[in-house]
Amino acid sequence: QTPELCKAPLCNPLLWSADHGVGTTAAPAPEKKVESPKKTTSLDIQKLKEYFSVFLQVESYAVDNAELTQQITDITSHFDSGDQCGAYESLLALQKKIEYMEFVKSYEEKLQTLSASYPADNIMVKYPEDQKNYNINLNVAASLYQTGRVSDALKILDEMEAIQKRVIAAEDAKRKAEAEAKRKAEAEAEAKRKAEEEAKRKAVNTMENITIRVNPLSIDGYTYGNDKESAEAKRKAEEELKKFTEIDCNGVKLELVKIPAGTFMMGSPKNELGRYESEKLHRVTLTEDYWLGKYQVTQAQWKAVMGNNPSEFKGDNRPVENVSWYGATLFCDKLNERYAGKLPRGYKFDLPTEAQWEYACRAGTKTALNNGKNLAGECYCHNLDEVTWYAHCGGGRETHPVGQKCPNAWGLYDMHGNVYEWCRDWYGDYSNCAVTDPAGLKIGSRRVCRGGGFQSEAKCCRSACRNYYKPSNRYNDLGFRLALVPVQ
Repeated sequence: QTPELCKAPLCNPLLWSADHGVGTTAAPAPEKKVESPKKTTSLDIQKLKEYFSVFLQVESYAVDNAELTQQITDITSHFDSGDQCGAYESLLALQKKIEYMEFVKSYEEKLQTLSASYPADNIMVKYPEDQKNYNINLNVAASLYQTGRVSDALKILDEMEAIQKRVIAAEDAKRKAEAEAKRKAEAEAEAKRKAEEEAKRKAVNTMENITIRVNPLSIDGYTYGNDKESAEAKRKAEEELKKFTEIDCNGVKLELVKIPAGTFMMGSPKNELGRYESEKLHRVTLTEDYWLGKYQVTQAQWKAVMGNNPSEFKGDNRPVENVSWYGATLFCDKLNERYAGKLPRGYKFDLPTEAQWEYACRAGTKTALNNGKNLAGECYCHNLDEVTWYAHCGGGRETHPVGQKCPNAWGLYDMHGNVYEWCRDWYGDYSNCAVTDPAGLKIGSRRVCRGGGFQSEAKCCRSACRNYYKPSNRYNDLGFRLALVPVQ
């Protein structure tokens, strides 16, 4: 046949007769195409069991995956058409695909976990060899993952996890060793510390042994000071001020304790357990004596002056609480009105400044607590149990009557815990240098409160710990302590 003839349809009788000279005889009809029978294969019983076992696994994985569900449907149709062997091969291929997807998911999840658990605070820097191996493995795992060798990449991630655990364990062991060494050092120094504390207690409890530095003070016409003072003027001034160790709140007694002027370190050292950054250690000098309530102001004293009782936990000898800063200062103002013309010249009832509060709380101590001891734990500390009620000594549900725990060296009770105590100051950063008679910021948005409360953890009850609230805030663990202080 010529190429042109090959293009013509063989069933055209005219073309057929013209080219072959057979007259008008029609060309033979084309043969009908016979379809080959469908391929049918069968699995033996064991293979059938394996098929359906794999099928159930694959089907459970593909519940929420439309693409995999469609592939399972196609395999099922293939199986139902009789080609069981072909369907089984397709099912095994799909299983491998799913296993690969699982490897990929496991890799990504583990990589995320490793990232989240990477040692904080630059601990790895302390272990340069481990850090180097960790970074090498990280790059190797990424390369394996990108080339499809996910199972190998997972093994590398296991090695990285082992490095992390080794570094963290080494750092924990180092911390424990340091803590044990510190504990032993403190135990060895315990006898010496107790002797020093006892000597200090005796010194501060004996007022005659304390050198009092007083600025010139005028009381009822007498003026005395470091340079100009007479025995008679000093005696008269001291006698006048002694009247205010007990004051009358409309028939209810309120006791004050004299606090001698002096110098102390305000704030906390950097190694103090539970310390906050706001407690910058700095030298403070208070140049004049002042008086501070022996106890937190009680509900009986508040009712006698104010005529009401805002407290949630009722009890005459419990501290008054749910008192705002404004309410506390109003209490002081009412006493100033009651004692108008009777107070020593230059003095008034008020809240203590933050410096006056901490100086009185410490009573000569430099430790975290005013009983001469430090914290043994940030939340619970048995050293705190003897001086206060706080969250972890059975006091965490309500306030307690004042004066039930041990006082500090100057005879002040509950300076730690029971209720927070308002101070006069606006809250602000401490000075970077030594200061004299600090009174805080002149304006602010929060007032200082000190001492911790019955719901507080141990670290919040330390002598140096600072807190603050809006002056209008009222809480069931927030009260105050009366002071008789020089007018600033």
